[in-house]
Amino acid sequence: MISLKKEETNEIDQEEEEKRYLLDLMKMQNEALKRIYKNTIDNEKNINPKGR
Repeated sequence: MISLKKEETNEIDQEEEEKRYLLDLMKMQNEALKRIYKNTIDNEKNINPKGR
């Protein structure tokens, strides 16, 4: 019974670690998308200043 609880604890710890890893990946993707969006807007402003 004790070994079962230890296995459950290990599984929970592993799941939490995977969640943190996935959250970090999502944060990095979000930051990359923000940069891409900002660069796109900046490039459009440089190509068509003041809506020309």
